[in-house]
Amino acid sequence: MALIDDYLVSEEQHSTGMEMVTAGIRLEPGVQRIYRFPNGMGLSLVSNLTRGMLGLTLPDFMDYQWEIAVLENVSEDGKRSKLCYSSSLDDVQKFQDDEGANEFIKKAIKLFVVDKQESMKNNIGEDMARWVDTNLDVKN
Repeated sequence: MALIDDYLVSEEQHSTGMEMVTAGIRLEPGVQRIYRFPNGMGLSLVSNLTRGMLGLTLPDFMDYQWEIAVLENVSEDGKRSKLCYSSSLDDVQKFQDDEGANEFIKKAIKLFVVDKQESMKNNIGEDMARWVDTNLDVKN
């Protein structure tokens, strides 16, 4: 299964800041994918470099395919952002496969895009009604 590409703004090699050499074999860098939503929120997905490599058995805290962090103030190109701790989504999650990561991406799209659009539509309706009540002399 492939990851969702909607709202993807950047995909680059990612080595988590360290070169890993095990038994004389250099592990290739993983991937970092940055998603940016219209409201400036986003996600960072980083693939786990060691999972499934060389037949290693990893401790539970390292046995995952994707680590996903919620971001805020994501630049248009995805190069600048900061971790978000105030979202209703957990700030950092780990997933065993693409399917789990895609479910999290879908939740983020619903929260940061679909729900925001619905909220804006509802607020425009309430604001318009308030403006009409305040500014127009409508007699029954």
